[in-house]
Amino acid sequence: MTTPNESIHQQKVLLRKEIQVARNTLRAGSSDTRASAFALNAMQFVKSYANQGDVIALFVSMDYEPPTDLLLSTLDELGYGILLPRVIDDVELEWFRYDGEWSPDVLGISAPASDQVELSSAQIIFIPAFAASNDGRRLGRGRGYYDRALVSIPSFENGGPFKIAVTDIAGFVEPGLIPMDLFDQYVDAVLVG
Repeated sequence: MTTPNESIHQQKVLLRKEIQVARNTLRAGSSDTRASAFALNAMQFVKSYANQGDVIALFVSMDYEPPTDLLLSTLDELGYGILLPRVIDDVELEWFRYDGEWSPDVLGISAPASDQVELSSAQIIFIPAFAASNDGRRLGRGRGYYDRALVSIPSFENGGPFKIAVTDIAGFVEPGLIPMDLFDQYVDAVLVG
């Protein structure tokens, strides 16, 4: 007999496969154009929910994810504080202030290793999503890094940061489609890039 958690896990695995099939048929277009459009749209959220000099948590994009490099450099040039995640011991994320220096984390992903900062200090958190929907549901890659990182962060309504799931067009799905487990964390908005 399948338990509710196993059933949700299986639903997530199937949904990831369906989205990957759709993603494989898409053409991403020019990465420069995509990066510019993504940065422009992301900056609308930044201007709405943060002030110059505030801290913004971002991520280094990989694979299908909208390119975050132009947004990173724009935020840096405009004087925002930037936090980037670093995978620690293949289980947890820790957050470090971006200072232009990079080194690979335990997964080989480039990340800063300068000053460690609490994620709760961010005004906005951009979160990578394999899929997301306008009802606040987010599906990650399945390792739970962000869900564990966000569990202790207050909701936006309770004074916490504004949380934005970032996905591509294939990962933008209908409300209610993403199954949610007890530990899954909701977001406040979705940005498609």
